[in-house]
Amino acid sequence: MNIKIVDLPEIAIIGKEGLCTEDNNIVQELWELCNCHFSEVEDLGMK
Repeated sequence: MNIKIVDLPEIAIIGKEGLCTEDNNIVQELWELCNCHFSEVEDLGMK
């Protein structure tokens, strides 16, 4: 499996913390958590 590390804009997920390194990348897990609970905070966002 080929893995490519890409620098993306920062996001903040309140209550979740993790370290991303080449050996331990939790971005996908955090992204999935963020998406599955988005409806809970959707109305709080700026439009």
